[in-house]
Amino acid sequence: MTTRDDELVQGAAREMSTKGGCEFHFSPISMFRAVGILQLAARHPGLDENHRLFIRTFIEHARHFFEDCPSVLEIIRRGDDPAEDRD
Repeated sequence: MTTRDDELVQGAAREMSTKGGCEFHFSPISMFRAVGILQLAARHPGLDENHRLFIRTFIEHARHFFEDCPSVLEIIRRGDDPAEDRD
């Protein structure tokens, strides 16, 4: 028997509602990489506002993490602007 997509989504939502918070510990380079990947993902035209909010929130946490790293913060700032992309 195949579970319909809507049933699967409802089941996943129900299962996730039983879980507590989850913590990740990133090395600085992993945090930096995650920011870059999320900045690229945020440019997808079909991305909904919930996903955009998640990305903005994650990147704001990264900015706080790197608050004493002005070069890193500048690279993150540039990553927000597609005009700053390099090959």
